[in-house]
Amino acid sequence: RVSTKEQTRRLCMIAGMTDVKSRLVVTELFSPPRVNAKIVGEKSAGLRDGTSFDLLEDEDETTGESWNFLDAGDRRRCWRRLVQEDPWVVIGSPLCTAFSTLNTGLNRSRGDPEMREKKMIEARVLLAFATSVYEWQVRRGRYFVHEHPLTASSWKAFEIERIRNMNGVATVKADACMFGMMAVDAEGTERPVKKPTRWMSNAPALLRHLAARCTGCHAHTELLGGRRAAAAAVYPPELVVAIMRGLQAQREEDSRSGVSAHHSYPGDR
Repeated sequence: RVSTKEQTRRLCMIAGMTDVKSRLVVTELFSPPRVNAKIVGEKSAGLRDGTSFDLLEDEDETTGESWNFLDAGDRRRCWRRLVQEDPWVVIGSPLCTAFSTLNTGLNRSRGDPEMREKKMIEARVLLAFATSVYEWQVRRGRYFVHEHPLTASSWKAFEIERIRNMNGVATVKADACMFGMMAVDAEGTERPVKKPTRWMSNAPALLRHLAARCTGCHAHTELLGGRRAAAAAVYPPELVVAIMRGLQAQREEDSRSGVSAHHSYPGDR
C-alpha cells in the first residue's frame, strides 16, 4: 500500500514539482539560522530551509541587509517573502528583554523612564508582528512555534492571549538545562542554566518533544550577568535536535492522519 506521504510526493512530481520543492518549508522569525542550519547540514528528508529572518544578519550576505521589524517597510518585505515561501512551520522568538522580570520588576524604578517606555513600545510592536504571523499560520492550516521565558510578562499580553485561545494552540513548560544549556558562573565553572521557558504551538508532536522539566539532579548558574544572559539566548545543539525530532514527528503524524494543523493538545494552559 502506498503511504499518504508517497502519494503526495508522486502528485507533486506529476505536477512538475521537484522533490526539493515539494518539501515542507521551515521559516525562522527573529532568529539566525538555527533549525534551518541543521536542516541544511543534515539534508533532512521532507524538510526544506526557508528564510531565517535575523535582526542582525540577512541570509543573503552579498546585500548586507538586516531585518528591522520596527520599520513598516521591512515588515511588508517580510510578509512578501512569507507568502512566497509558504512555510509549513514558522519558529518565532521575538526579543524578550523588555518583558523580563529584571526590567518589569527589579529595574523598574532605575534608568530613564522614557527610555524604558520606548523599549516596551518597541517590544510590543515586534510581539504584535510575530503573533500576526502565527495567526496567519493557524488560519491557513499551518504550524507555528513560539518561545519566551516562562516568567516573561509577554505571556499576559493580549496579543499572546489571543493566539493561545485559538483552536489547537497549547503551551508547555521546559527547562533549558534539560537540553544541555550551560554557562560559566562567577567562579569560572561551567554549570547548567535552568532558564525556565514556555513554548506555544499548534503542533502537538513538537510540543511533546519540548516539554522537559529539570529533575533537580544538578546545581544551576544564575543569568544576572549580561554576557551570561546573552549566551543563554543561543539555542544549544540538543534543543535544536529536539525541535528537529518534533518537526519530523509532526510530519509523520500528519502523513498518517491526512490532516494538517487542526489538532488539540493538553498542554499547561
